[in-house]
Amino acid sequence: MLFWLTIFNFTPFTFSQAYPSLFGKHVFVGLVLVLILDLLINQKIKFNRYILFISVPVIIYQFILFYVHDDSSYVGFLFALIMTYIIFCYGLTFIGLSRMANSFIYIMMTMLALSVIGSFLALIGILEPFSTFSNPDGRVAYNYLLTFTNSQTITNGGSFIRAAGFFDEPGALAFFSFYAIVVNELYLKKNKLTAIIALSTVIATWSMGFVIIISLYFLFIKCRKLSGVVMLLLTIAFLLMTFSYLKADSSPMSKRVLRLTIDRVVVNDNGSFQGDNRSHLLYRAAEEFANNPLIGAGRNGLRDGDYAGANVMAPFARDGIVGGLLYFSLYIFLVGIVMLKIRVNKGFISYKEVVLVFLLGVNFLHRPNLDAGFETISMLIVIIVLLQRNKLLHIRNNDECSKQLTENL
Repeated sequence: MLFWLTIFNFTPFTFSQAYPSLFGKHVFVGLVLVLILDLLINQKIKFNRYILFISVPVIIYQFILFYVHDDSSYVGFLFALIMTYIIFCYGLTFIGLSRMANSFIYIMMTMLALSVIGSFLALIGILEPFSTFSNPDGRVAYNYLLTFTNSQTITNGGSFIRAAGFFDEPGALAFFSFYAIVVNELYLKKNKLTAIIALSTVIATWSMGFVIIISLYFLFIKCRKLSGVVMLLLTIAFLLMTFSYLKADSSPMSKRVLRLTIDRVVVNDNGSFQGDNRSHLLYRAAEEFANNPLIGAGRNGLRDGDYAGANVMAPFARDGIVGGLLYFSLYIFLVGIVMLKIRVNKGFISYKEVVLVFLLGVNFLHRPNLDAGFETISMLIVIIVLLQRNKLLHIRNNDECSKQLTENL
């Protein structure tokens, strides 16, 4: 409970914006201090040597960039990053991998269930916004109690909303839903959960990015069995019927839904997608990186609202080539586990692992954030699950380290 309560006060959850008197930085810092105190009192701190090997260089290099750029914003990032690893360390120590993976999936399923119910009740006019608040990016968000959203269309009888769960936008809910699917596939292996998560995410968020990713998932993984083929065909049929109905309907709501969904993947005359609002950010970030490839422009040198945005070149433009690679080191390590055949069963690569890690990369391109917070914790959970699946999970505690140090002396 303490583990998840701390995460709910962390980015990209927006409880602190919706309920500032109950959540926020002061509550988060207090909870983290409780976690640290609990770890110190019990003195059985568990960590994974691979995660430690990845995290230490990232933290050290961020300190270097702080001095090089004389940029105080790196301090805030370092604080958030260190807090992220403390929270994950606490979860690994007191909750364990099994309960952490299970709770991750069921937290996501609970959010999806509430989002679907909230979306339906809003559509028929029973549920209205309880309050409004500003997201971290400045956009207006609506609190429907069961879900938040920054995308609503008023209709004659209610409101059509794209649910965001308790995140800042619908894309974030879809993003983490796919993480839940990956953890389920690699760890719990419950096919019904995958189907429920996938269908709920489509209904709640109307995210075309998620539809594309989940279609590839069913095509490459589930379509190897008849049940997967049936599920994919039913999903396609549902979407085709839905969009055909919306096309035939000339109401403002139908036009709004189409504009937010299927119209986003319509190709313009210049070859770009109508819903593409990031490629120009990518090009600008690439230009900035070319101007300063070694150490980047620094965090204060770039502003997300100005040009950086959510694109894979932004970390390189901000922190240079080394900083960019370290920023993505968690995903690079995830790829390394699979592609370098770090396995004990005669070095064979799992087809499912290859596809899931590839699709995680596709999902990651849609929201390439590993600054800190729930994004990093989600990636760490996937890494630990994959390490255990490959029988490489070696979690050590401080007692083992002390014993080994004594023996070496």
